[in-house]
Amino acid sequence: GINAEYMGTPSECLFFFEMSKSLKVTVLSCKNLKDEDKIGKSDPYVTLEVGHHKHRTSTKSDNLNPVYNETFIFDNLSNPESHKLVIKVKDEDDLRIDEGLGKAEIDLQHLVNGHETEYTDLKLGHWWEGSHHMHHPRISLRLQALGWGK
Repeated sequence: GINAEYMGTPSECLFFFEMSKSLKVTVLSCKNLKDEDKIGKSDPYVTLEVGHHKHRTSTKSDNLNPVYNETFIFDNLSNPESHKLVIKVKDEDDLRIDEGLGKAEIDLQHLVNGHETEYTDLKLGHWWEGSHHMHHPRISLRLQALGWGK
């Protein structure tokens, strides 16, 4: 993990990061969220998965265009270049396990070490087929590879 107390020279810090391969993900916002099966607004939250590592954001009540600005660190990843970041937007009130408000995946092999990459208005597909939206639900987020990447 990353120890906030750790103090050292910049090169030592860099070495410290390279010891453990991490991925920093900042979930910025979603827009055009819509639950077709529900009257009224949703209480959306976002789950992030890399392999068996998982994080989730807070829940934003009654909001179809939630702003999160929440940052998560996936620590001690082995071979992250071969993984995808799986993003799911779900509704807190929805008891169905696998249905949600949308899903997206980002291939991690293209990330550049230390460089923050922003994905703006990434289209969130749906679990079910055949729903054609004029206004697709979208998510914006930033990714940064720490200690690995191109």
